[in-house]
Amino acid sequence: MISFSNILMSILLVFNLSSFDVNEDTDITLVYSEDEITNLLYKENSNPITVFNNTYKHISLTSADVDFMAKVVYGESAAEPYAGKIAVASVIINRVLDNKFPETVSGVITQTGAFSCVKNGEINVKPNKDCYNAVYDALRGADPTNNSLFFYNPKIATCEWMKSVKKDNLIKIGNHVFFVSN
Repeated sequence: MISFSNILMSILLVFNLSSFDVNEDTDITLVYSEDEITNLLYKENSNPITVFNNTYKHISLTSADVDFMAKVVYGESAAEPYAGKIAVASVIINRVLDNKFPETVSGVITQTGAFSCVKNGEINVKPNKDCYNAVYDALRGADPTNNSLFFYNPKIATCEWMKSVKKDNLIKIGNHVFFVSN
């Protein structure tokens, strides 16, 4: 069954209005056009803007958050295909939106043991354009992981929990396996 909000989303996307809010009463509030989001996210911006992903949940971000996400994308997936970069950014967003994780991008990224690139210092890099584009695509709703909260490379993973946890919704992208846990 096609919902009213899905029809409105399709109409708005046709007119290049990709960021909007649908609340429970199906009131639509246009927030930013795609070009405005691009300008706000790629410029230095200390004021948070609100973006929405494919679940219509709000995420408030600053340009520093976008930079932080791009660094994680680079640190975790520099040698991965572009879909793998989007997938890493999606995991960050999925965690921000999940009540079992911190509510902010920086909280999710700096959570103890969350990302190996934070632990080993590989986060201190200058991300390339692909990493920023992957973050931007994930913020626009692209999620090749189907809402995964975790990922690992089974060939090099050292975390016993990651190896032994019961995994659902497994999706392999490049060298990484993305999943949710039970």
